[in-house]
Amino acid sequence: MLKTERLLETVFLLLGKRKVTAEELAARFGVSKRTVLRDMESLALAGIPLYGREYQGEPCCALRM
Repeated sequence: MLKTERLLETVFLLLGKRKVTAEELAARFGVSKRTVLRDMESLALAGIPLYGREYQGEPCCALRM
């Protein structure tokens, strides 16, 4: 899967859920958690209103609405 496809699908996933862990996204896309965190940084730099924090000891991300 290309990075742009992964970023777009991530936005759609976040629109449908309140929060998603980096581990869930990594498993879904077959990438590392570090790649997911870099993707979140790319989305934030592109102006997507995201916030991240730890949830039960795991990095978690969601759209800020």
